[in-house]
Amino acid sequence: MENSTPQDDSMATFAPKIKKSDSEINWSTDSSLKILRKFRAFGEKIPPRSVFIHNSKPIDIQLIDISPEVRHPNLENLVQIPSSATPGTIFFPPGKKPEFAIVVCADKTLLVVSKVKVQGKSVVAIKDFINGYYVKSGLSKFMEIQK
Repeated sequence: MENSTPQDDSMATFAPKIKKSDSEINWSTDSSLKILRKFRAFGEKIPPRSVFIHNSKPIDIQLIDISPEVRHPNLENLVQIPSSATPGTIFFPPGKKPEFAIVVCADKTLLVVSKVKVQGKSVVAIKDFINGYYVKSGLSKFMEIQK
């Protein structure tokens, strides 16, 4: 390489090892942008994780397909999200087969979720998760992982 510049090895630094706990979502402190950055940084190897309470049991959930709210221009017309909604609360459009869910994040930012993976199961569309786990719009929540 003719135009390459040799690297000064004395200036090299090392990144810390990525741990599974780095992908945990804290809904009250992580904005949708921070969660999206985790998703892009770790990819499919360590997707963002949370917990959903089903029948009084915590279920580990991985968010597989997420996007920022701005990609859905008519979001306000499809789903009513009160300003009092707390972080982690799940909302979705009315109907039996919603194509997406919206989760309230820190700073009242919103995250659109289209696919999830329940621990020990296959990746499913959000509509299958909503129907299979009896998720109620505005009442069900994702929670922080307890250590």
